[in-house]
Amino acid sequence: MNIAIHLAQLFSNHAECAVALRPRQLAISVFGLVVLVLEFWLKVPVKPVLDTYLQKLLACIAAKTSSQAAL
Repeated sequence: MNIAIHLAQLFSNHAECAVALRPRQLAISVFGLVVLVLEFWLKVPVKPVLDTYLQKLLACIAAKTSSQAAL
């Protein structure tokens, strides 16, 4: 059941219902902000680290293939 409908049935006054919904709306907003910050934090530092790792990995693979080709 939708929480807004349930609260509307519980509270006869629209103002009481709005006050009851306010903490839920605030929690949703805070959660959305936390997710946004977490996504930003994860995207920014990962790319340089991943690029460095991939460069080292490719250099290692290239060194192995060139040493095997020399044999």
